Amino acid sequence: MYNIPTSAGTPTKIRRTSNNKFYIVIIVTFFCMALFFVLLACVKIYRIEGTSMYPTLKENSRVICLKTQTIERGDIVAFTGENGFVIKRVIGLPNETIDIDENGIVSIDGKELTETYIQSFSIGKPDIRFPYHIPSNSYFVLGDNRGNSLDSRHNPIGALYEDEIICKVKGVI
Repeated sequence: MYNIPTSAGTPTKIRRTSNNKFYIVIIVTFFCMALFFVLLACVKIYRIEGTSMYPTLKENSRVICLKTQTIERGDIVAFTGENGFVIKRVIGLPNETIDIDENGIVSIDGKELTETYIQSFSIGKPDIRFPYHIPSNSYFVLGDNRGNSLDSRHNPIGALYEDEIICKVKGVI
C-alpha cells in the first residue's frame, strides 16, 4: 500500500502561468525585424575601387554609408555615376562660386579653402571653366587625389543635384 498525501487542511494555491514570456518574445522579434529593415534601407556598404579618394580611402577598403538629409562641405558622399557608385568629397555647396587656380588651390566665394586631407594639389584637366557658379540644389564634389579623379570638374559628372546623392560615408571597415 502507498501513502498518498492529501491536501485536506491546507489552502490550495492555483498557480497560473502567464503569457508574458510569449509577448516579450513577440515584441523583441518585431523590434529586431523593424531594426533590420530600417538598417537595410538606411545603411549601405561599398567597396572602394580606384585611387581617386587616396589617401583618405584606400583601394579595396569598405565604407559604411548612411542616408542623410544634411550635406556639408567636407562630407564624403556616394552617388551613381556612369560606371556604378562613385564616392567623392563635397567641396562646394549650392549657390557658391568655386575657383581652382593653376596650382590646384580651391577657393570658395573668393576665400581659399583649407584642405588637410589631400597630399598634392592639382587642377587636373577640367572640362569646365573656373570660376564656376554652383546651381541651387547642387553640390560640387572632388576626389582627394586630384590628379587622378573624375569629379565635378568633368562633364560626365558635373555639379550633383541634391537628389543624386545616395548617402554619406560615416566610417571605414
